[in-house]
Amino acid sequence: MLIIRKINNLLYSKQYYNNYFNRCTYKYKRVETYLSIYSRLFECRSIVSTPETITYTSNITFGSTLNSAQKIIVSPYRLVKNSHLCDIIFYTTKIGKHKIIIELHFFKKKLVFFKQTFPSSIDLNTITTNFKSKYSLGGKDTINLNNSLIMDNNKSFIKIENEVALCIYYFNLNSEFYPYLLEKQKLTQEEKLQKKMILEDKLLQQI
Repeated sequence: MLIIRKINNLLYSKQYYNNYFNRCTYKYKRVETYLSIYSRLFECRSIVSTPETITYTSNITFGSTLNSAQKIIVSPYRLVKNSHLCDIIFYTTKIGKHKIIIELHFFKKKLVFFKQTFPSSIDLNTITTNFKSKYSLGGKDTINLNNSLIMDNNKSFIKIENEVALCIYYFNLNSEFYPYLLEKQKLTQEEKLQKKMILEDKLLQQI
């Protein structure tokens, strides 16, 4: 029975990862997906400063190239390329007994955003305790990190969201990515307006 349970857990875990990957592959093709993530970042009213530098690892930091990250990551990964937005590396790893999904997003081949997705069974208090230790926030016990941003001196941010799953988002605002998203949004809105005006003009001509 124990062996069967382990096999079933393995199959379920693989299926969950495949479903997650397929959903993400579709949604990250859209500018709106990234803008929605950034908008939630700016909605936070509380910002907690850290003296520590926010990075993915000591070898993979904001601005690291896609090529260098591929050489450093030892786990099997999937790479989704999108020349209009971000190339994304997906893979799974373990923190303690928990399997988590990693996303690394590269705009113009440089790391601008990454995300960790934890299983719903993980304890949020454990995560926030670890974060307070890692980012030297030990004296700020009253802070609710689920409703706050952690910010370093390089305009890098961390946001924790605990909804369907526990997700941790990492951003850096020094890159060209966010201004690029805003420009793409503006162009899209202008194109929609132009198409609407053309359609209205055609309808008026038929009257």
